[in-house]
Amino acid sequence: MTGIEIVQRIYQMVNVPSVQALLGSGSVWQHNRPVNSPYPDIVVSIPVFEGNARAIDFIDVNVHTPNLDDYYPITDGGEDHTFPDLALHKQLVDTILPLIVSGPGYSLDPAIKGVPIRDSDGQWYSNIRLKVDAVDRGDSHTVTLITYSSTVSQYGGAVVSESVHWTGTASRRSVNPDENLNVINGRYEVNLLCEWVLSAAEVTPNKAMRLSAPDGEYVIRGIRPDVGMWVLSCARVDDYVATGT
Repeated sequence: MTGIEIVQRIYQMVNVPSVQALLGSGSVWQHNRPVNSPYPDIVVSIPVFEGNARAIDFIDVNVHTPNLDDYYPITDGGEDHTFPDLALHKQLVDTILPLIVSGPGYSLDPAIKGVPIRDSDGQWYSNIRLKVDAVDRGDSHTVTLITYSSTVSQYGGAVVSESVHWTGTASRRSVNPDENLNVINGRYEVNLLCEWVLSAAEVTPNKAMRLSAPDGEYVIRGIRPDVGMWVLSCARVDDYVATGT
């Protein structure tokens, strides 16, 4: 997922009537806000870190409001115009946070939930910073999780049936570069070992399932959570030959 894509998705989440009603003549913007805007505005952007570096591990949703006028009179010094409209800040932050939800292939976790910051020009904004975890599209595929069930047959045995539990996008990583040849029950098996990463917002897998991918079917050996994702340690069911042949 690119930075443009994730900013657009969050923009669509927060650019809704409940937020627009609080902004009045203001707007929700992507990446940048008009210079000297006199209105309450929201900006969805990729933060800049030290050395002018950017990374899409985080996305900022900044709530800007005009400072309060005539808030704190100073004798013989005029008015101090650098006080934030914290009431409006809180209304907007409280409205925005529930709107930000994870979706297919990515998770959004608020790391900072509305911290007021004074900008260099004396204007104030509240920062919401989101931690972004997304399925890596570099080696991603449409996969299916298959569940199995059995029923007792009329002959005293069991009939096994399978059903599709979930179909969606998953990313393959950590492919074992070493030899994957195993000797199991008197036969040679070549089993590709790797990890598959799935969005926790979409499905909760278990080890009794199997994962079906375009290159074959995988046995799930282990499952662990990882910040909005499930990481499945898998072995592909590959071909085999009998030992001694």
